Amino acid sequence: MRVAVTGERGQVAGAFSAHAAPGVKIIALGRPDFDLADRESLVGAFDRLGCDLVIDAAAYTAVDKAAAEAVAAMRVNADEAADVAEAAARQFAARCAGAGPRCRVRTDRT
Repeated sequence: MRVAVTGERGQVAGAFSAHAAPGVKIIALGRPDFDLADRESLVGAFDRLGCDLVIDAAAYTAVDKAAAEAVAAMRVNADEAADVAEAAARQFAARCAGAGPRCRVRTDRT
């Protein structure tokens, strides 16, 4: 099983990578190849992957900068979720005529 996890440098992606079950290949996605602020980069990465599951754990977590960088924070924490869902659905639809499994992870802690 191939599992894509967004937020390569984050705690969730790190935990999945460190504790994957035998037979599970974790593909951690992060910058510069997977840029949440760049929709085409994001969609392109999923088009190339061929994963069985997508876990969307990426987030803009620089709380102290979020007010000054509101557009970037909103792009990553809101718009990106829709882009990941769309890209994953396109990939799964092409492979199995369905939306396929995906999971979005969020917390109130940064």
